[in-house]
Amino acid sequence: MARILHIADLHLDAPLTANLTLKEAAVRRSEQLETFSRIMAAAADRADVVLIAGDLFDGENVRRETLSVIRRGFGSLGGIPVFISPGNHDPYPVYENLELGENVWVFPAEGGVCDLEEHRLRICGAGFASRHGAPRITPSEFEKHEDYTNILLLHGDISGAPGSERYNPLSASDFRGFDYAALGHIHRHGGINEGGGSVWAYPGIPEPGGFDEGEGGGYIFGDVTRGAASLEHVPTAKRGYRVYELSQDEPAADNESLISLASSRVMSGGEGGIVRIILKGRTKSGFRPDVGLIKDRLSGLCFSVDVKDETEPELDLTADENDGGLRAVYIRIMRKKALAFPAGSRERKTAERALRLGVEAMEGGKGA
Repeated sequence: MARILHIADLHLDAPLTANLTLKEAAVRRSEQLETFSRIMAAAADRADVVLIAGDLFDGENVRRETLSVIRRGFGSLGGIPVFISPGNHDPYPVYENLELGENVWVFPAEGGVCDLEEHRLRICGAGFASRHGAPRITPSEFEKHEDYTNILLLHGDISGAPGSERYNPLSASDFRGFDYAALGHIHRHGGINEGGGSVWAYPGIPEPGGFDEGEGGGYIFGDVTRGAASLEHVPTAKRGYRVYELSQDEPAADNESLISLASSRVMSGGEGGIVRIILKGRTKSGFRPDVGLIKDRLSGLCFSVDVKDETEPELDLTADENDGGLRAVYIRIMRKKALAFPAGSRERKTAERALRLGVEAMEGGKGA
């Protein structure tokens, strides 16, 4: 039996500027390193082996500070072995000239096997050869040890989503014969799964880097033995990404009402988050939300805030039959077009949207 700690997809040194300012991104990169150090402290205290399933780094250019923290973290393990399966962001060539410590093994694209006699454990792993150069060995090609616990360490995509074929596509049947498949690449933890006669998991990204990654992942910890695994997922993110869609029952008439609603939602999610507010619904005629003002007023409630205005102004879309003005004629024509399509259809929604945008443009509003 072996007690493992499995992480993946830390993406250290990622720019993180898609949703953050340069200053905020620098803070988040520092927090990534802090989280890595916390995970290593947990490993030193409780684990027999550390498994890193790729994308430890975000790219080939590793900062000196980052490398220093990594070395110190691995060195703090007191000889606990660390196995790394390079991913598509940090393929094997990234590691060739890095000195990470005598207790660290990095698997090449051709794959490799390491036996830990003390724990009767065999680790099988392989790394990416380049950004889109998947490992040159398939899981079924590894030789399993008949008397040992067998673990597969691999960076690959089991999602089946479009584009997954570029990133070492996998299926649960690939893990047959392994007691545990420690995987990386998917940034959201999807549970401890059983399939193909094996147990497998993605730990998720320890510190999220975008709104699509939500509250982030963590690490997998627990015991793996021949034919059985007792594992738990431990969240690690210092702060998460949160999206709030806000809409009032009545059309919004002023910024203060929107700020009050947004503030209560942000505070309900806890402090320190990276927040996106999406304003929805209707606004009173003549009022447009001041996105800059709302953002400034919310900035003290969270680490970072972004505000998007997707509201639509309340409009009078009626037209007198005797009115021959451009606005009235346009409304009658577009209403006739919309009613020609079934209710709820994409075509009717498109025509209704065109009606609103046209009237807004005529009135000098958002559609202008």
